[in-house]
Amino acid sequence: ANRASLERQVRDEAASVEQLEALARTAPQLQAQFQNLDRDYSVLRKAYEELLERRESVQIAGAARTGAERVRLEVVDPPVVPPEPSGPNRPLLSSLVLAAGLGAGGLLAFLLVQLDRGFYTVHDLRKLGLPVIGSISSATPLPPQTAAATLFASSLVLLFVAYGAVTVFFPALRSLVSRFVA
Repeated sequence: ANRASLERQVRDEAASVEQLEALARTAPQLQAQFQNLDRDYSVLRKAYEELLERRESVQIAGAARTGAERVRLEVVDPPVVPPEPSGPNRPLLSSLVLAAGLGAGGLLAFLLVQLDRGFYTVHDLRKLGLPVIGSISSATPLPPQTAAATLFASSLVLLFVAYGAVTVFFPALRSLVSRFVA
């Protein structure tokens, strides 16, 4: 009885294995059929939506033609060309760009100084803990460094003066140019 029961279970399992294999063989066919149906559905859905849009536009056009008294369009204020073109606040934008440029230049200079790995004094070399036998003194005295700093400061002041002049006189210059162009 035990053997007969086990043989029956083996037959049942073999039958279920055959059913599963048959399903596995039909899965690619079912997948292909699903893709075809889905593609057909998407094409039909797109055509349906286009037809709905056309119908709605035809209804709106028909309502505008036949029911002109029901749909009344009134122009309250006619369109006008503004006397001056609209745009950003140019002096403020220019000032922000100038400030950002100077800040970026200062930041770059600071980063380059921080990343500099050179030795400029004997004291810098002694910090390494190695003996220093001798050093070469600078042949040029300090005045060229102060001259460079003075030149930089005067160039910066000149930049701000030129920028202020352009900012103050730009509206007058623009109106003068627009008279000659128009």
